[in-house]
Amino acid sequence: MPIDNTNSYYIQPTIHLNTGDGIWVSSQTLGCRINYVKPHIHPAIEILYFTVGNSKVVVNGEEYMVSPGDMVLFRSNSIHEVYSMSDEPCTHLALQISPEQIIALSSQEHSSSYLLRLSLSCHKDKCFWSSEECERNGLAEEFRILREEEQEPSCYSDLKTKISVARILLKILEDISPNTKINDEIDEAVSGCIYNAIVYINKCYRDNITADICAKKVFMSYGHFSRSFKRVTGANFKDYLNTIRVNRAQKALIGTNDSISEICKKCGFNTVSYFISIFRRITGTTPAVYREINRSKASSEDMTDETT
Repeated sequence: MPIDNTNSYYIQPTIHLNTGDGIWVSSQTLGCRINYVKPHIHPAIEILYFTVGNSKVVVNGEEYMVSPGDMVLFRSNSIHEVYSMSDEPCTHLALQISPEQIIALSSQEHSSSYLLRLSLSCHKDKCFWSSEECERNGLAEEFRILREEEQEPSCYSDLKTKISVARILLKILEDISPNTKINDEIDEAVSGCIYNAIVYINKCYRDNITADICAKKVFMSYGHFSRSFKRVTGANFKDYLNTIRVNRAQKALIGTNDSISEICKKCGFNTVSYFISIFRRITGTTPAVYREINRSKASSEDMTDETT
């Protein structure tokens, strides 16, 4: 997988998934403790179901300790990474679904709203399901089916996979945070435009983009776009853009030795003072303190590993 060394994460290209139409399933194993999946993003929605060993998952800066039977959802274009935390290899089943496939699985009337529910990402959105929840709502059984089909494929595997994937998505949508509830009164075409705007923001956050520029990209008037963006995402354009930029800055602060001013520029902020102000408002601390705390924590974990 190619890595962009100018960032602390790499952008994973769109994958041609193994059902041939936007669904990919595979078992993945990390070695003992030291192995991890580098922070990265991609357009596909990804779901990990953990089967062996204990792991740590980081989603947009939020950490989750996971055990066998737990499930984690990575929304489209969210920065995520996975660490092995066991003295034995850790295994999980990875399911990736392209946005196009989600649209294909749902009705034309609601496809964009489903896609937005699985694409919008903020710290309040649910992304972790415990093993108890997975057993209770049937997610565990669907992943057992996917694992069987991945390990011993048959002539019906594609159909069985699609059925299980649809059931998994349905259970997630039924259980998802109210914060991602999309206004049912919003027109399907408008939902599609807002989704395209979100993809554009995630790709071009470094640039000097504005609500007016984004509105023109998705062929909407400025006023209609601003109102619709707020209704769909629950945040105004500027706040959403700043959140994306701060998420990228958090990764750069931990994963690179770039100065605060360099990170400020790479993440799309015009001045260091404005960057620090927005970073503090969103995270509750300054970039320098955030870097110091997280690097100290990482050093402590490394020292613990060396003594065990």
